[in-house]
Amino acid sequence: MQLSLFIFLIILLAGCDSPMNNRIREGTLEGKYKEIKTSFKTSNLVAEVQWLDGPHGHINKSNHLLVVLYKNEKPYSLPKNQTLEFYATMPSMGHPMDDAGFFEEIDTGIYVNKSIKYNMPGDWKNELWIMDSDFNILDKLEWLIVF
Repeated sequence: MQLSLFIFLIILLAGCDSPMNNRIREGTLEGKYKEIKTSFKTSNLVAEVQWLDGPHGHINKSNHLLVVLYKNEKPYSLPKNQTLEFYATMPSMGHPMDDAGFFEEIDTGIYVNKSIKYNMPGDWKNELWIMDSDFNILDKLEWLIVF
């Protein structure tokens, strides 16, 4: 009897598949999520945000994010006392990402972050912050992705 129950459980478990496996595919995004252009909430800055590599939902993979800031339709560099920061949380699981990395300005208004690391695939609320030297968030924008 125990052997029959054991075999039945093995067959049952082998035939099951998580419904999440069909909904979330690591590394795949609709075109509208690959690149976005949006305005910050309070300032008159516009940001073009584009994934150069990723997003990948593996803790050992770095994701590369390119951000171009515009003011009055011209590339705009933040003042010396302000920084661009990235942050993400997973609303369905209630936890933040593993590593938000840091942005490096490579030209006027062009910022690259090559060290973003997500904990896992899933639904993520991404945030881009403009912070002052006292770590106050001066402005932010948000977007949701599922990968």
